[in-house]
Amino acid sequence: MQAASPRDKVQFQFRFFLVYSLLRLAPSGGSLPNATRAPLSPETARPSQRGPGQPSSGGDWELQDPCNAGSFVQFYDGRDRAAEPLGFPLCGKSIPRPILSTGNYLTLRLVTRGQQPRVDFVGDFTSFRLGFSTSECSEEPYFQCRNSKCIPMSLVCDGTGIDNCGDGSDQAAHPPAKCRGQCGWGEPREGRQGRGRGSTPESR
Repeated sequence: MQAASPRDKVQFQFRFFLVYSLLRLAPSGGSLPNATRAPLSPETARPSQRGPGQPSSGGDWELQDPCNAGSFVQFYDGRDRAAEPLGFPLCGKSIPRPILSTGNYLTLRLVTRGQQPRVDFVGDFTSFRLGFSTSECSEEPYFQCRNSKCIPMSLVCDGTGIDNCGDGSDQAAHPPAKCRGQCGWGEPREGRQGRGRGSTPESR
């Protein structure tokens, strides 16, 4: 994903997120005890915790980081996987918080592991800037959000319903957007914004 301008950053926001594997792999690459009866619990995925597998009281193996055993999504702060990872791998059913790049590129990597992977997510990315004053924002074709972000004017009242600002101000009926009947609903957009869907997994 690339921002509209070298000065812009990229934000990716999930709208729906379901990434995990029903049957796990052992950390060493072998089979876990009772692997065919030990589905990975996506609700307990905690990417910030890492460690070896530990047996539970029920005899099954629990992983401190469930993403280590199954499918996951990883973001990188640059144009490819050689860039610095942004946070820990993401997995489970809960929608993650928005991902923000520090530069004008953001890379998403989807990995499927284990058996019976469950992968389905929808998200959109937005080119934006931070720290603009009102005068600086008005000097270029950018819209100043209430949260101090600035996004391309073509994303304001664009008829998609996507909250590119992150606070709803770019789709609001009241000023400064004044979307109802006063913006180009359905008109072509030239700003850098897009939608992503998890449909082509990378196996490892």
